[in-house]
Amino acid sequence: MPTIILNNTNIVNSGNNKLVYKFQGGGVNFRNNDIALANISLYYSWYNINASLYKNNAFQYKWVDGTTHSVNIPDGYYSISSLNAYLESVMVNNTHYLIDIASGNFVYYIQLESNETFYAIQLNEYTSPLPATIGVTYNYPVGATWTLPVSSTTPQLIILPFTASTFGNLIGFSAGSYPSTFPYTSGTYSAISNITPELQPISAVIITCSLITNPFSTNSKTLYSFGVPATQFGQQIIVQPPEFTFNRITDGWYNEFSMEILDQNGNPIQLKDPQMTILLTIRDKGMNQ
Repeated sequence: MPTIILNNTNIVNSGNNKLVYKFQGGGVNFRNNDIALANISLYYSWYNINASLYKNNAFQYKWVDGTTHSVNIPDGYYSISSLNAYLESVMVNNTHYLIDIASGNFVYYIQLESNETFYAIQLNEYTSPLPATIGVTYNYPVGATWTLPVSSTTPQLIILPFTASTFGNLIGFSAGSYPSTFPYTSGTYSAISNITPELQPISAVIITCSLITNPFSTNSKTLYSFGVPATQFGQQIIVQPPEFTFNRITDGWYNEFSMEILDQNGNPIQLKDPQMTILLTIRDKGMNQ
């Protein structure tokens, strides 16, 4: 069976998700031919936080002094630990932490962590110490313009309405404030996701091909699809179907054809790494060149 190979030289856009293959010799006339994906290899290089694609980068928090602050996360791939680290960096920039005098460590009062037991993400918010501890147990950071409230108070995480940001979907919290009241003076506040977190918005990869018309698929150009394997970010994904799933090529003369890499909702996947190989096989039933 004839084969066709596409790689990074066939990419035609900045998202690295559309490829065009030009036939040699002027073109190919297909009659009663089928095509199937034989192999695909590409790198797990798409972001799980992407402002333009998913609108999942924004939230707010209320600090212990009652001021509200917006957070906009740069596009990137984030685990819960790296997401928490970014939140800590924001609080450092805003001087929203204290310094433990004995150890010199920074003390933070908002924390996100994984809770594998409940398939959830856990939010922890700790109570601020009393003003009398300043200079004895803690110090304010240099440049801080806020002061501790008279009563020990936790910060408040604010999940914006999903029309404004889908960050809540990412960490599994519906729109609202956590805790729901401020000031919250009842001690440390902890909550786990109240909806299923979608830390990875892409659950499946769809490969399309302009040569075909698949009447049984929502996207008639769907050639093949596969779930995202248990692969770490930056590693190579290799998919080799156990058997060929052939799709009928629409009869006609073709100078070229295109392929796209989409997510389960039909959105183009923004691949950061263009290195890929796609191997196609064609059942030769009267192909003339």
